Amino acid sequence: MKRFDAAYRFIDGQTRLNETELNPRFQDLDVRLDSLERIKPELDSQVDSLIAVGLQRINDSLGPFLDRLATAAELGFLIGPSATDVELIEGELAGFVIGEDNRSLFSPTPFLSVLDNTDQTAFALLQLVSYDPLSGLLTVEVVSVHGGETITSDNWTVAASGAVFPMMVEALASAQTAAETGTSKAAEAVAARNEAVPAAATATAAAAAAVAAKNAAEAAAASIDGATIDNRLDAIETGRGAANGYASLDGDGRIPLAQIPESLLGALAFQGTWNATTNTPTIPAAAPGNAGHFYVVATAGSTSIDGISSWAVGDWVLSNGATWEKIGNTDSVSSVAGKTGAVTLVKADVGLGNVTNTNDANKPVSSAQQTALDLKLNAANPTTTGKHTTAASAAESAGFNLPPGTAPTAPDNGDTWTTATGIFARVGGVTRQLFSYAGGVLTGFFAEKVVALTDTSNVAINAALGNVFDLVAGGNRTLQIPTSPTDGQKIIIRHKASGGARTLAAVTSGAGSFRFNEDVTSFTATTSGKTDMIGALYNGTDQRWDIIAVTKGC
Repeated sequence: MKRFDAAYRFIDGQTRLNETELNPRFQDLDVRLDSLERIKPELDSQVDSLIAVGLQRINDSLGPFLDRLATAAELGFLIGPSATDVELIEGELAGFVIGEDNRSLFSPTPFLSVLDNTDQTAFALLQLVSYDPLSGLLTVEVVSVHGGETITSDNWTVAASGAVFPMMVEALASAQTAAETGTSKAAEAVAARNEAVPAAATATAAAAAAVAAKNAAEAAAASIDGATIDNRLDAIETGRGAANGYASLDGDGRIPLAQIPESLLGALAFQGTWNATTNTPTIPAAAPGNAGHFYVVATAGSTSIDGISSWAVGDWVLSNGATWEKIGNTDSVSSVAGKTGAVTLVKADVGLGNVTNTNDANKPVSSAQQTALDLKLNAANPTTTGKHTTAASAAESAGFNLPPGTAPTAPDNGDTWTTATGIFARVGGVTRQLFSYAGGVLTGFFAEKVVALTDTSNVAINAALGNVFDLVAGGNRTLQIPTSPTDGQKIIIRHKASGGARTLAAVTSGAGSFRFNEDVTSFTATTSGKTDMIGALYNGTDQRWDIIAVTKGC
């Protein structure tokens, strides 16, 4: 049966809305509807009859089976109630807890049956897996389920009816055959009815649509005149390429770029400046419609926009259609030496107004440089004025060095030099050898410095000042502990008695003090006008000045 004949189709700009076009369509629809309405009562009657026959066949099969099952129970097969909430699915394991009053006497057989007490048509056949009389736990495998694909309940009657199992299987097979026959017939009737009903509905809907189209066409035709058509055409032409109108096409049949939204093109669109402190103007939520929109920060601030809260003057706030992003422009150069635009610098712009462009060979020397140069020694035959001080000696080098060489043939007074044999100096027109070297042994002489001690009751000695000390004593004196000693240092104290005989003593206790020996146990009085010579050697280990010699009456 055709659902929509080509003769019913309306084509824009071709089908006329008049009686010639519409009347044949309505007449054909009326004929089809009439035939369907004639057979509908008969189809309904047949469907009802088939359903009744199918249900009667099911009752005829299940009734005797249930009667036989009740008889088997009355003959002595044990039955146990169970309130276990369980779902029975064919082929899977299930567990029931038999009621406490029945679990001790309940003796399951290899095959059992279970009935849903809330629905007498829902039952299942089970195969025993295990049973615990103490807890009442009955574990079974579901062999078959009847009354649905699965059965779920918490009100069961379990029958330990191994003897009735073959009978139940036979009865269920008969009932299944009857049910399938009745269901098949009923399904055929229902399918026929289902096919007829949509056809009738389709025809009715088509007729209603045709009537509505006819009415609309007549109303439209009645309301349209030449002036109205002209006005509508003018409105259409005015809206082409205009705001809130529709896009036009260019010579290639494409929409001009000017009429395509910026969000589709991905172009940047400047929205103005933005105050990041007050959020003025308010930045809207990022969306596809504002993709490419951007603001330039005019006032720095910390307004949080999509998690960004650090904004400096010159930064951009740019929408990508999903979030707002920051384009930092704070590192860009805004001016050079106070100049903007196409900048041309002169030397004064960068603080070099006094600089001349002179090559290295001709660069002048400043007055300060020349003064500093005048104070430098010439590399050859330098002459200095005033005192000359060299660097102090250190572990890695001496402060002053005279490399050994050849003696000059005509030295000047003051010249000093060294050769392989010693150190020489020119003094008063005579060359003198200060030291000589012979087999590593220094020969010559040293003139020791003599340090005058202050004449007081307690005479202080600084061993760092020299090795020979003179004391002109005007009374009896005591030598104090010498300071700054050096291990192995030898000193000579020349004690002269002035104005009478004088006795000299020494501090002999404490670190750095004097120490006498078996030969010299103390000092004796020095004769007036005479000098006693006292020699001492410092023992750094014991921290004592050992008296090693005393010469009297010099």
